Amino acid sequence: MVYVALQVLLCPVLTKNDYEDYHDSRELFSTVLRGDLLSKVFLFIGFSFDDPNIDYILSRIRILLKDNTPKHYCFFKEIDKNSFSDDQDYLYAKIRQDLKIEDLMRYGIHAVLVEDYPVITKILKVIENRVKRKNIFISGAAENYEPFGKEKAEKLIFKLSYKLAEKNYKIISGYGLGIGSLVINGALDFKLNSAYRNLDDLLILRPFPQINPTAEKNTKYREEMISQAGIALFFFGNKKNDVSDTIVDSKGMIEEFDLCVKNNVIPIPIGITGFVSKKLWEKVNKDFSQYYPENSDFIDTLKEINNADVSSDDLISNILKAISLLQKV
Repeated sequence: MVYVALQVLLCPVLTKNDYEDYHDSRELFSTVLRGDLLSKVFLFIGFSFDDPNIDYILSRIRILLKDNTPKHYCFFKEIDKNSFSDDQDYLYAKIRQDLKIEDLMRYGIHAVLVEDYPVITKILKVIENRVKRKNIFISGAAENYEPFGKEKAEKLIFKLSYKLAEKNYKIISGYGLGIGSLVINGALDFKLNSAYRNLDDLLILRPFPQINPTAEKNTKYREEMISQAGIALFFFGNKKNDVSDTIVDSKGMIEEFDLCVKNNVIPIPIGITGFVSKKLWEKVNKDFSQYYPENSDFIDTLKEINNADVSSDDLISNILKAISLLQKV
């Protein structure tokens, strides 16, 4: 119920007078709730809508906005005929629920009927995955930018980051070697060249700890970062060995790929950038069904992403297309 709040447990809303005085005694809460109902999409779970206070708030919004009421959702369990011994009781309960659903439509609240409550958990998981697919994790490390060359590679990452921000995706970056600053600058450049004000909606930055780093700490850090994403892009994947001073594969990127698979984050290796990314592409290319939803357009686009003959602009367009397709499957 809307009146249950930790701060007011000592002053519960119990009597009719309490309900009538609600909008004066708890005016701030009512105002905040009205604002959220106007600006956000609500999913009501386990809510009966029998509270007169929520009825009042919803009616004010409906009167104010008329036919432009925002769309919200709620779950109802279908009336099960097997739960009734008398047909008349079942019919009464069914009609009552239908009328309740019809009444909620006046306030822009759309009912989703489920056969049983565990179905709600499954639906929420699907919603979570869809929401997270707007968050793009960019994994990359590059001491050596071949076969692209440093200038071409920097322009590629910068422009892709700009385009992702432009299309309202949130970018997650661990500030990888030779990649992280380009990702950040691309998103920042979009912010400076547009009316976008909130940088937190564009970027989640998680630079790795530099004091007393351990493999265990880095793994936990990677997992926390990746758990917020729905799609991951992999670029290059090399670093300089401190002992031999040679270029070696980035083991951190391999671990990030494995963590993505573990956390149901869809990996998109940009194999034409070489090194670890190429190896990851060869791995997913052997069995698309293990890593991707069944969608022929997406698989065709994924193959085109790893076509060495495409230009940087076409590569960016194909990456954006693949991400867009994943929003719908």
